Amino acid sequence: MKILSFKKISLIDVILGLTLILGLIFFILFFRRQNTFINIRVKVTDPNVLYLTRKPDDQYAHAFLIGDTEKNEIGEETAKIINIDKFRSESQQQTLYLELSLKANYNPRRGIYTVKGRPIVFGQPMTFTFSNVKVEALVVDYPGFRSDAQAGSLVVKAQLRYESRDFSDVVGVPAYLANSVKKGDKVFNSKGETLAEILEVDIKPAKRIIISQAGKSIAIQDQELKDVYLTIKIKTLEVDGMKYAYDYLPILIGNSLPLNFKDVSIWPTITEILDET
Repeated sequence: MKILSFKKISLIDVILGLTLILGLIFFILFFRRQNTFINIRVKVTDPNVLYLTRKPDDQYAHAFLIGDTEKNEIGEETAKIINIDKFRSESQQQTLYLELSLKANYNPRRGIYTVKGRPIVFGQPMTFTFSNVKVEALVVDYPGFRSDAQAGSLVVKAQLRYESRDFSDVVGVPAYLANSVKKGDKVFNSKGETLAEILEVDIKPAKRIIISQAGKSIAIQDQELKDVYLTIKIKTLEVDGMKYAYDYLPILIGNSLPLNFKDVSIWPTITEILDET
């Protein structure tokens, strides 16, 4: 009876069966998503991508620890802090990046990774609840992104200017500030990498312009203020032909460069770009 039933299967039945099997295989291959762990880089800032320049204060920046993890309801690890890159960008704030290992789904049709239902693309806000801290951060780097960025260094000259005094005719700084900057002073990030180094310091009495009784302009030396000229080596990142320092700060003549050392915070103005090293 089984042999007779088998013989009743027609060529059309075979074709339909094969079509169904091939269709099922195609469906599985086309719509499947691969689970994998990827490393991404996020910036801790405002959840809105338009406010990337906002920075966390010290209390919040110190809450992050390498090795801290996020787990789901069944105890599986979904995210882990594998590295922290932070540096003091202002006297009371820090620029903070996290390198994370995430459990992600890869969609071969779209060619993107997704985490918690959100695509891993630049500017995507992500929320993580680690054991020590909750964070809302923006994705700024992920596998296959920003491969054209080139790291390097640049030497510039800068002048320490103190122009907060209204209607002042001198741009020098107080002696206590001038004497606080030393040759060899360095700015580090949390990895111990040098971001900026003072190569030379030149301190002179500040020039003040006065008008004589004859109506002539005369330059004299100020008795209190100092003109401070610095030679600085800066770690840079080049993107699309533009060189940046720190957190995408363009290296341009006239721009101020934040230098936050251990004991002093200064913002010298770039006056000359010397060379690359």
